[in-house]
Amino acid sequence: GRHNGDETDLDCGGPACPACGHGLQCKSGRDCQGGECPAGACASPFCNDRRANGDETDVDCGGARCPPCAAGQACRGASDCTSSVCAGGRCQAPSCDDRVQNGAESDVDCGAGCPARCEPGRRCGGGGDCASQVCTGGACQPATCFDAVHNGAESDVDCGGGACPTCADGARCAAPGDCLSLVCSGGLCAAPTCQDGVKNALESDVDCGGGKCLACGPGRACRGPSDCWNEGCVGAVCTHDGLAQLGGQAGPPLDPLGNGSRYAVLDGKGHVTIDLKGRLGGVARYLWASNSSEGTISKVDPRTQKEAARYCTCAGCNCDPSRVSVSLDGDLLVANRASYYYGGALHPERASVTRIAGDKSRCVDRNGNGQIDTESGPGLVPPKFQWLAFQPDSPDECVLWSTPITKDRFGREVGGAGTLPRSVSVDAVARVDGALSSNVYVGLYGTREVAQVDIRNGVVKQQLDVSASPYISAYDRQGRLWVRGAENNLVKVDTTDPRLPVTMYGGSPCAYGMGVDHRGLIYTSGSNCVARFDPENPNAGWESSGALPGACFTRGMAVDDNLQAWVSDTCAGMFQVDASRDFGKGLVFKKLITPPPGNDVNNYYLGSAVDADGLAWLVMSASADLFTPDQKAAGQLFRIDPITYKIASLTIGHNPYVYSDMTGSQLAWSGPITATFNAVIKPWCGAKATWKTLAWNDFTPAGTTVNVKYRAAKDLASLSAAPIVNAGTDPGAKQPVTMALQNGTDPSVLEVLFVLTSNDRNAVPWVTSIQAGYSCP
Repeated sequence: GRHNGDETDLDCGGPACPACGHGLQCKSGRDCQGGECPAGACASPFCNDRRANGDETDVDCGGARCPPCAAGQACRGASDCTSSVCAGGRCQAPSCDDRVQNGAESDVDCGAGCPARCEPGRRCGGGGDCASQVCTGGACQPATCFDAVHNGAESDVDCGGGACPTCADGARCAAPGDCLSLVCSGGLCAAPTCQDGVKNALESDVDCGGGKCLACGPGRACRGPSDCWNEGCVGAVCTHDGLAQLGGQAGPPLDPLGNGSRYAVLDGKGHVTIDLKGRLGGVARYLWASNSSEGTISKVDPRTQKEAARYCTCAGCNCDPSRVSVSLDGDLLVANRASYYYGGALHPERASVTRIAGDKSRCVDRNGNGQIDTESGPGLVPPKFQWLAFQPDSPDECVLWSTPITKDRFGREVGGAGTLPRSVSVDAVARVDGALSSNVYVGLYGTREVAQVDIRNGVVKQQLDVSASPYISAYDRQGRLWVRGAENNLVKVDTTDPRLPVTMYGGSPCAYGMGVDHRGLIYTSGSNCVARFDPENPNAGWESSGALPGACFTRGMAVDDNLQAWVSDTCAGMFQVDASRDFGKGLVFKKLITPPPGNDVNNYYLGSAVDADGLAWLVMSASADLFTPDQKAAGQLFRIDPITYKIASLTIGHNPYVYSDMTGSQLAWSGPITATFNAVIKPWCGAKATWKTLAWNDFTPAGTTVNVKYRAAKDLASLSAAPIVNAGTDPGAKQPVTMALQNGTDPSVLEVLFVLTSNDRNAVPWVTSIQAGYSCP
């Protein structure tokens, strides 16, 4: 109980006694319990004295008075550690699985800093701490379909996932059920279509009904008649009768270009009618000039003024081609006289008519090499395409056929010059296969006949006596063939009557060339004049221009769409005669056009033509009738601008002796105005369908008709060989038509064929809609 020895205070301090408590005397820190001896008195330990003293568990940390220790420092319990985790006498670093809220965690082992987000009801500092991404009032909230957050099982914000509404187009999705459209493609909801294999949008059944999609077939669900093809909705199910419609308000638009339609076009109201402008360019695409002494035909492009090709016109390639005619499909028909240019040797066996395709698409791959072998350039026919006398077919695959016409109508071979084909004219009678010309009429000068030849295959259908020697012919708007005989008489052959009745009229004062205008007036040119005849007033006789100033002998002629007559003259060149006045009011001389170098002795002007652009063409044969090979001379074509009268020229083959409708413009302008429109309809049940009724809506003003036919086959390619059934002709057809296909016909594809015809360019028919009724099992 005394302060003695080495003690620094009573019984403490010094080397032998315990350390002194707070406030007792000391000499150094070793004398004090807290290790501090400021001013000779022991002081209490501090939490910043860089010593582990007092009840600290580590330097300046732990214990009751100091801050908790960091990870790795000594500890006696959880309270000694910042992480509240003491294990093995050491503080542990915070972790997301230590069951303690530490580190940046908003609640125990969740929230910021941890992978796990806090469940509803746990503490949070923001939406990112919560599994729902929604933190309200410091607590995580449950996910809902209205919290504007992509959470829970949602595939996108507040949609999808089963519990929430389906998602709109373009939103994220995991399965079709997430989408309003029921179509999930590439992780996104797709807009509904009529081909997605799902019943969606307004559809009454999968991809049908609802107004925007095709109507549904039998057995499919419907909400009303408009959902069904046949408008039969009974008990919310479409019945088995079908009605397919094209055009009108209920069907898809009519297509005037489909499946072989020719010269058809849509008007401003969606009706199919005749393409009055486009048909001329389709017919009169080329000018065809017969190089008579060369035995060839030149195909000339009027716009480029270049020869596009040259062809032999029959076997032997020397058949004296002369008059030509162009079909409404643009193909050439040429009559081979087989009379001149043989050095005195006659070849009556070569008297013939030949068809040449105007477009490569109609040529035929006869040798089966997968391509069309044909000449395509100016000048003489190259050896590979020369048609040798022993060859049955031309090596040029655009020369479609050549038919000898060497017998009279009784089947007797005709000697000497033979039948001597002269005139040739193609008709404007549409065929069931969509072609617009059916027959070619060849005048046989030697036997005073006209041969009717099938334009498809060259088969001679019949030869009829016309009691005249045909020299040239033309075809008019009423479907009548007009033939001028060498005896100076006019013959009418009514080709609309299968019997081909013949009527004879008196001859013209101007008899050689021939033409017809779009009013139906018949023209001839010859001697020194041009004359015309009105078939509707035959008793009025012929109206003549009188002698044309400077005329030598008028030859071929053509009348353009502006009713200007272009008349060639042997020596003078080309006369323009105004024929626009009504019949009986005069033909008026307008101008004489003489190509350079003038009226030379070698200039022998023969033929006239008008192209699709209204430009006139003059043929110069280069010499008078020459009959020996050594007298051959190159001919020329002259193009004349009808406004400026500017002249351009083109050299072609030898002695072009042609003065008929070389472009086809006369037939296009002055023959019946015709177009074909073919529509294809497919039943929903294919080959199981039974076609029942056919109806259509059209308009046929006076002078026009619409003829309707139909056929069916297994596919589009088979239609051309399918039998045709006539449905009727408007005006006057009875509708609906009960369809009757031939037994065994595959009904998978139905084709309805319309032929629209007019004899007045100011009145054209049109088709507005088609309805075809059928049933399915």
